[in-house]
Amino acid sequence: MTEPNGASITFENVGKAYSKSGGTTVTALEGVSLAMAPGSITGIIGRSGAGKSTLLRMVNGIERPTAGSVLVGGQNVGAAKGSKLRAIRRDVGMIFQHFNLLASRSVAGNIALPLEIAGVPSSQIKPRVADLIER
Repeated sequence: MTEPNGASITFENVGKAYSKSGGTTVTALEGVSLAMAPGSITGIIGRSGAGKSTLLRMVNGIERPTAGSVLVGGQNVGAAKGSKLRAIRRDVGMIFQHFNLLASRSVAGNIALPLEIAGVPSSQIKPRVADLIER
């Protein structure tokens, strides 16, 4: 399921504010609206402290907006919990700046790990891993 405009990830007037000790508030994002087309590769660039990481963490629900909504495939990530949030996360591919690989596993083994954890049968994992490596 995708948005009516064809975007698979949509930010609608998103804001994020953090409460600091002493009662101060720091605004990381304010009024962000953005739509990303299905299958697109999108890079977020900007100066340090601009809110790039906060924005990205909202796509998979690590952070929740204090205003607006983040939709992935028509599902509101900020409102999703439990199994619904896990299902959304399975549909989102992200590469973090400081990602870690397991030294005890090959490249294929590292790619296969999240599929194994999700309970995907090994007969489906091998062709999917091969396809991803080919890409």
